[in-house]
Amino acid sequence: MQRFLLICLGGALGSGARYLVSLPTARWVSSEDPKRLEAFRKANQDNLALDAEGNLAYLAASEWRLEFVMEKWPEIDFLKTREHD
Repeated sequence: MQRFLLICLGGALGSGARYLVSLPTARWVSSEDPKRLEAFRKANQDNLALDAEGNLAYLAASEWRLEFVMEKWPEIDFLKTREHD
């Protein structure tokens, strides 16, 4: 099954452009340790995005990459689903 993610770009210079991208997997991420979450953000900034509600998500290029990152960052919670605020 093919999965798609809608990415919306905005901001001061953004035009509200929207892109539909294909990704094997994505997970919402969080941590009870703010310092580790910030370290994770810095180390993985090219693979992170915010959802429509501003929640941080990790975008993995493959299942293998997701598993590798999850093993490397045990303090980070990788969630398949989340409740809407």
